[in-house]
Amino acid sequence: MAATGFDKDVEGVILDYLPSDIRDYDGSEFDLRVSFGDDPLGYAFWITVPGADEELTLRQLFSKHVLGESKEDRERIRGSLDTETNPDLPELLLAIRRAFDDVQKGRAVMRLCVNKGPCDIQLDEPASRHFSRAYSQAHGFDYRLIDIVLDVTDIPASSIPPDQQDEMKRQFRLLLLLYMMDRYGQDVVFEGRNFDAAGIEAVADWAVNQGLLDLSTKEVKGEYRGVYVRTAEGNTLVRNVVRETDDLINNYDHFADVTVDEPPEFGTGRGDDVRVPVYRAEGVDAVRAAFLMNLENGHYERTWRDTFGDDAFFRELLAIAAAPNPVSDQKLERIVRAGKAWAARNRDTTRRSDRANRLWRDAEDD
Repeated sequence: MAATGFDKDVEGVILDYLPSDIRDYDGSEFDLRVSFGDDPLGYAFWITVPGADEELTLRQLFSKHVLGESKEDRERIRGSLDTETNPDLPELLLAIRRAFDDVQKGRAVMRLCVNKGPCDIQLDEPASRHFSRAYSQAHGFDYRLIDIVLDVTDIPASSIPPDQQDEMKRQFRLLLLLYMMDRYGQDVVFEGRNFDAAGIEAVADWAVNQGLLDLSTKEVKGEYRGVYVRTAEGNTLVRNVVRETDDLINNYDHFADVTVDEPPEFGTGRGDDVRVPVYRAEGVDAVRAAFLMNLENGHYERTWRDTFGDDAFFRELLAIAAAPNPVSDQKLERIVRAGKAWAARNRDTTRRSDRANRLWRDAEDD
């Protein structure tokens, strides 16, 4: 897989994403093709769709022609497959349905890409936005299609329901927005664009409803513009998040370098990072902890705006939080006990508590 998406070809076929003359195909039937990850297009599912369905969203298109809303729908879809051309289509269809079902049940996360096009597209986008053209002089065809690639990541250890995952993503994006506003001392200018649910302005509008941001007028580059500014409640949230991160560092940062052999040693420069297993053993939300540590370490700073249009950051957090323990439960318990004893001997309690005071001159909790 390329860094920006998928680039799959079929021998003897020219594939173009959104060619400039695609409007010439308006009203004609088209294929919906679906492949998984790096699987070659020869293993892709496909179905031919009436031209009138170009007005549907991707979600509606999948529901009508792949997933079905009832048992009758699913049987109808299965019965319409061209199994003479490809007898594997029913099996491929079942794999797609299982993938969507795993996502719905919180057992996996799914990234939708267009072959040779963008990744992290949303199911509620218009299908017409993502047409491609397939042309072959050798095979004598020239038609349009929607060439979807499903990048599915299993989360075997995740018990987070999908609706809770959506709420966590929105919370994390809000914290990232507030953090970057605080980091650079800047407000966010209201552009009035149409963003999806993960867009910066969509998250900012939600924060306004929560009382964490306020939308006001301010002079920006010689003209008055609408800007999002932090409220007192928003500042308090940022303070609390920094303190929460401070606690994580004080209590668990030494587990980032621990030898797992007996006896455990910390800070040797040759140890393993067992913070996530320790988070889980101590009842700490490992997904949130990993996110906060990424914030602390500047992991999102260079490309932070991309986080609002790409769920990859959340998939990474889920994968990290679900990673298996590198040691047995008994050995992990011994490492935790040794780590607490080490921290009690070596912790500098003033450095981290002073951090919030330096940032906000706030000594109320000291």
